[in-house]
Amino acid sequence: MFFQFCGTMVQKCIALLMTLLMNLGAAVSAVIQPISLPTLAQSASTYTVGNLTVQLDLGDGSYTVAHKGITIFRKAYAAVMLDSLLSSSDYEAHSVNTAPLHDAAGNGLKITVLHTGPALPNLRQDFLLYEGRDYLLTQATLCAEEGGTVKTNYISPLSISQKGNVQAAAPRWSRFLEVPFDNDAWVTFETKSLFQKGQSHEAAAFFEPDDGAGLILGSVTHDTWKTGISFEGSWGNIRSLTAYSGANTALTRDQSPHGAVSGREVPSALLFIGIFDHWKTGMNTFAQANTAITPKKETSLKSIPIGWNSWGSVQTDLTLQTAIGISDYISDYLQPAWQTEGETVFVNLDSYWDNLTDDELKTFVTHCRKNGQEAGIYWAPFVSWLGANALGSTYVEGTHAPVLYKDVILKKADGTPYGNDIDGCFPLDVTHPAVRARMRWMIGRFLEAGFTYIKFDFMGHGALEGQHFDPAVQTGMQAYNHGMAYLNELIGGRMFINLSIAPIFPYQYAHGRRIACDAFYAMKDTKYTLNALTYGFWEQELYAYPDPDHLVIWGKDGKASENEARSRLTLGAIAGTSFLTGDNFIAPAGNAGQANERFLTLLTNADILRVAKFGRAFTPVIEKHCPQSASIYRLEQDGRLYFAVFNFSVLPQYQEIPVNGVFHSKELWSGKQASGKETLGVWLAGRNAALYEVCLLYTSDAA
Repeated sequence: MFFQFCGTMVQKCIALLMTLLMNLGAAVSAVIQPISLPTLAQSASTYTVGNLTVQLDLGDGSYTVAHKGITIFRKAYAAVMLDSLLSSSDYEAHSVNTAPLHDAAGNGLKITVLHTGPALPNLRQDFLLYEGRDYLLTQATLCAEEGGTVKTNYISPLSISQKGNVQAAAPRWSRFLEVPFDNDAWVTFETKSLFQKGQSHEAAAFFEPDDGAGLILGSVTHDTWKTGISFEGSWGNIRSLTAYSGANTALTRDQSPHGAVSGREVPSALLFIGIFDHWKTGMNTFAQANTAITPKKETSLKSIPIGWNSWGSVQTDLTLQTAIGISDYISDYLQPAWQTEGETVFVNLDSYWDNLTDDELKTFVTHCRKNGQEAGIYWAPFVSWLGANALGSTYVEGTHAPVLYKDVILKKADGTPYGNDIDGCFPLDVTHPAVRARMRWMIGRFLEAGFTYIKFDFMGHGALEGQHFDPAVQTGMQAYNHGMAYLNELIGGRMFINLSIAPIFPYQYAHGRRIACDAFYAMKDTKYTLNALTYGFWEQELYAYPDPDHLVIWGKDGKASENEARSRLTLGAIAGTSFLTGDNFIAPAGNAGQANERFLTLLTNADILRVAKFGRAFTPVIEKHCPQSASIYRLEQDGRLYFAVFNFSVLPQYQEIPVNGVFHSKELWSGKQASGKETLGVWLAGRNAALYEVCLLYTSDAA
């Protein structure tokens, strides 16, 4: 009886388990099945332009977006913070108007929905649909009555608060890309599964790795607001999704609430909503949509900026003699390889350039020009490095009526000044006349000395929320634009502008921006910087020359291995790219003979320099598990394929790269050539990298 009872119980348990599994399978199947757009073809509330459809519910003020007839999300609404959060669904009446659309992004249809109700300011939402585009733009605007004003520090054109109202198109999205606001404090791009929650800044993507489908969200205007995109997942589904103007998180570094914007009308940032078969295409398209509205900064350089930066190894030991010695070394040994097509070679002084007098700075610039080079300089215009006690006794440089530094430190919303707990420096109010006078004085010094390159650092401090001297500046992003526009006005096109630690957006004030935080020679530094290329490859659409930081291949301590050196330079060649070296060529630590041999061998490799001078960012090959940094990167150029391969491990590693056909390959560091079919096999020693040029003889389809 006992065994019979046990057998019966086992059978019941198995039956119960099978039922649970069948129900779970049905639930999962329901999650991943695309939802067809409700049939309202004759309704005036449904509008289709190209592949995009916006369906308006004029009963509850919500909207649905579909791509190629498949619903992407539904029951979305606009929202704004007044005394409490007010949504478009809280309004009683909803009316719609349309008009033809012709702007920098293309031709199409503009749809305007007006939400009205008693005792409420009007809320308007515009949808911009374009012919031949896989994206739309939308904006929510809070409107006052005639003669009145409205005020808010939070406005969202896209809010979805119910599970199941965001629907992944096939193939199913499995990850959420978190984009950091800036590159300070060794922050990274992150990916989250849809079982988690996430917070991104200015841009985000729901995507399937390895060139799968993606929903791309982000702001394409950056004059007033910091944009946030947040989601909460639940069992692989999206429970809630919000894209909003007024982001204020740990990664924006703010110690005050986002500034409130007031006026007759208060619009949100213009939001990009795009659905793409390939998420990488989508991210590039998002960046291009930005530059269609605000073009990126033009450059007159014939090729990439190439040269040297003092912070890589010389650092605090910078002297005139060292700077001149480096210039001469480059001229004698490296420049013939670097300057083969008349490119500009820069020799740049970083922090501690003020070890030199103004006369010595001019002497350095003159010496560089005799060597056929241009000279660069460094400054952090939005911060003060004074100690707390010196703020009350030190006058701001360049002010005719002397102003103390304590009077120009940015104040928080409560009136207290910011401290120096962000990077050890005090943020300045970039709208204060004394701070602007300081900018004018310092840029004037640099221009008079003859510098034609400037590296601006710690720029995010200018975007902090707080109280500003100029009452027209209500937000941190407005202040940042205010300061950057003035620096550009002072420079007047006479200097190459590169940003070091800085927000990704806005981008139009600089030719280049460092893609990550400080990096030196160690493989961990290379891997860290590659994270920004893995998930931020699209930044090249915003900046002419993304900067992977100074390329150190020997090191201040002389302990860089040759494999690490090769890896660091490979990254430098594929980032898009700024190619500034960073070693002390004239007084390297350790064995000077070995150091010089490495400099002359690695830094003059014609094939590597040729790839770097493509000036194009390689795109990552990302595996399903979404690594922090991809190990393989790909580029098509002039009818050939290029693959960069990295081994982050200390142990040897074998990797296979699919190649569609019969091919001939050349590894550009070693010069080794081989032929193969379908798969390029790569053996790499620990902490090493390789860069392959692949010529397809014929594809598998042709065969």
